[in-house]
Amino acid sequence: MKISEDTNSVINYLTEYSSNTLRKQNDLAILFELGAASLNDELMNNIIFTGSSIYKMHKSIQRQNNSGLGSENIPALEKELKNSMLIFVNYLSKLIDNAEETVKSRFDKIYFLKERGALLNLIDLSHDFAKFKELQNDMNHSK
Repeated sequence: MKISEDTNSVINYLTEYSSNTLRKQNDLAILFELGAASLNDELMNNIIFTGSSIYKMHKSIQRQNNSGLGSENIPALEKELKNSMLIFVNYLSKLIDNAEETVKSRFDKIYFLKERGALLNLIDLSHDFAKFKELQNDMNHSK
């Protein structure tokens, strides 16, 4: 899939902003490109918000597991994380619905399988959306 110069500029800026910590940079570019082409701002905003919240929940569960503090909240957080992952996959699936077959096949194999590897890939992708949401918030606060 061809990525536009505008999308590449956004990804490059986000890469710099995140101190080169993006985990799924190429897939993020594909999703931004598809989002721009779809003109479906609501869907893109839902993907960004849900991805960001998934990563924050994941980090919260990790912190609580590591510290032992607040461990009574972990089952509720894990349930919410699982629900959010299902919603996230649904949003991603809607966005790539009109994509090229190679893109659909790639996302099916990497993100949509019901196995641990796909779950970890979704968390990596959600990390990148969390960085993007952080950038959006920083830019809104600097105005």
